[in-house]
Amino acid sequence: MDVRHASVDSPVGPLLVVAGDDALVGLYFQGYRYTPPPSAWGRRADTSADPVLAQAHSELGEYFAGKRQVFDVAAVTNGDEFQEQVWAQLREIPYGERITYATSRSSWAAGGSRSPWARPWGAIR
Repeated sequence: MDVRHASVDSPVGPLLVVAGDDALVGLYFQGYRYTPPPSAWGRRADTSADPVLAQAHSELGEYFAGKRQVFDVAAVTNGDEFQEQVWAQLREIPYGERITYATSRSSWAAGGSRSPWARPWGAIR
């Protein structure tokens, strides 16, 4: 996989954007506890010279400017079956709607244990 990264300025601070082949594979806040080690980020790339990073940079700018609600950049996740199910549910939350961890957990995984449910929330990438 051709992994590369760039830092993108945003109103919430610098964001680490990681691409792999033809898709976004990671987006992290500076200092985020689940950020992979720098050895996993791949080479540094110029956002203007890389189609995936350029699209992610542009769409993030539009989002923070209030002009975008849905992202079109290709993105892939890499988790176990349970994490993938949680991430799929999180992608269904409409723009501007807020839900709590407790609401989501109880509505989707009633009776599940807290630990496996909390990890995908914290490890969204």
